[in-house]
Amino acid sequence: MTEGHARLSASWQRIEAYLGAHAPNVFTTLAPPATASQIATVEAAIGRELPADLAWSLRIHNGQGDRSQLWSFTDCGQLLSCDGIVEMWRMTESVQAEEAGRPLPVPDVAYTPPVWWKSTLIPFTFHEGDMLCADTDFDLGQARGQIVMHVHDVGLSEPLAPSFSAWLEIVAEKLDAGALVVDARGYSYLGSKT
Repeated sequence: MTEGHARLSASWQRIEAYLGAHAPNVFTTLAPPATASQIATVEAAIGRELPADLAWSLRIHNGQGDRSQLWSFTDCGQLLSCDGIVEMWRMTESVQAEEAGRPLPVPDVAYTPPVWWKSTLIPFTFHEGDMLCADTDFDLGQARGQIVMHVHDVGLSEPLAPSFSAWLEIVAEKLDAGALVVDARGYSYLGSKT
């Protein structure tokens, strides 16, 4: 196990401990590990290798198994499984392809629309059309693997974390600080408390 894998595993242990003690309904949604075959299928389907830390995380929990989508512990929905990653990537690629054929909304040659989606993005959470994604674009150099949010009606956010491991560590820290919210409807999500 590399140092990065150890760091990610430690974050998962903190998350599991917190959810087990304070949010058992959320804890039960954590899926069993993905197999090497499932991860290889994702990589073949999207035509790129997953960041090592995201692949390692899938080997710990293959997303969340909650069809109700009520139980989240992140700030952007539930963790996607291997199948969910492929489904969301394909769906967004399809929308991007449709939009690429349409004329610009502003008929001004100087207008540059904001970046809405990149094929190098690998979604790993989903909530009402928005997704957290790891950007595998080689042009990013040292920033390759950074985490951005794809907001379905806006486009891409500024980077939120330098890597999936760093993002998961932030989630663990927020949970330890008591930021998990369970609202009156029974929905859970990670609030802004730090």
